This record gives sequence, C-alpha cells and structure tokens, in this order.
Amino acid sequence: MDTHIEIGKAILDNYANYAEIEVIDDRDEYFPTVKVIIKGIVGTISSSKEKETIQSILVDHVKQNYISLWIKHAKEDEENPDIEYERKMAIEEFDRLYFYR
Repeated sequence: MDTHIEIGKAILDNYANYAEIEVIDDRDEYFPTVKVIIKGIVGTISSSKEKETIQSILVDHVKQNYISLWIKHAKEDEENPDIEYERKMAIEEFDRLYFYR
C-alpha cells in the first residue's frame, strides 16, 4: 500500500509541477487528468478498503498542494492577502472541480 501511495504522490507532484509551468487550465485539463491518474493507481489494488484509503490519501495530497499553490499565487498577486479567505476559496474551488464537475 505504501508503494502505491508514494508512486501516486510522485506522479501527481510531477504533474502539478508540469501544470504550473505550462499553465494548463484547471477545469478542462488539470482536474480531469488528476482524476485519471488516481483512478488508475487505485485500479491496481484488489482490496476495497485499501482502495478507499489510498484514494483518500492521494486526493488529500492533491488538495493540500492545490491550496498551497493558490496561496502562493495570492501572495504574488497581492501585498497582504487574507490567507484564511484564500484558503477557504481554494478549498471551495478544489471541491467544486474535483468532486462536483
């Protein structure tokens, strides 16, 4: 299980770096690809309990990275951004794009 998680995190981190450098669209490119990556990793596991655990860990990992990047950009765009507000907005946007789209 740990191997799946570490490989998944490495792939997702590399993709996030690529997405930032190439400035790809969150809605149309980033999130659909992230979902496919996580689904592919989870699909290689036979235990349903492990599938749920690994999927939860990987989604949370992506979410935390998304929030961190959002706040980084807010700091670059504004002199004194409201970090809690930006965190809340990042969480809402992540949930909307990952879970409800």
